[in-house]
Amino acid sequence: MITLEGQEPEETEQQVNDLFDSLELTQAIESEEFRVFLDHIPIAIVIAKLVRGDQRIVYANKAYEALTGQACTEIRGRGWSILDSFRLEDEPHLTFAQALPQCDDFVGTFKREQPQVTLVEAYSGLIENEDAGKAYRIVA
Repeated sequence: MITLEGQEPEETEQQVNDLFDSLELTQAIESEEFRVFLDHIPIAIVIAKLVRGDQRIVYANKAYEALTGQACTEIRGRGWSILDSFRLEDEPHLTFAQALPQCDDFVGTFKREQPQVTLVEAYSGLIENEDAGKAYRIVA
């Protein structure tokens, strides 16, 4: 998820698109070196892997932890509903987990009221594994 403060929307969208278009991203996600790299990106990143037909979070970077106050160790293995405190700004009845499967690329602008008001834009992409099809979802 991307915080809206301090960045132009076009600049943010380009950064996210560049990340999603990275070559060999599927193999990179599995490496510790890539995770260390993601920990230094100032954009909140969460990655889920398809496990037995359900997406489960396998990684969240330091920017995500700072934004939400949730450590990666707390959310690893959980589903997208862990982010349901974020509601779609234009349709507050829709939680993050409800809006995510309906979108690719720009998911929407989400608002969280507690512990402080936080407004974020969320972008998503599916990462294909050549052997198994679409195995990962990355959210920024």
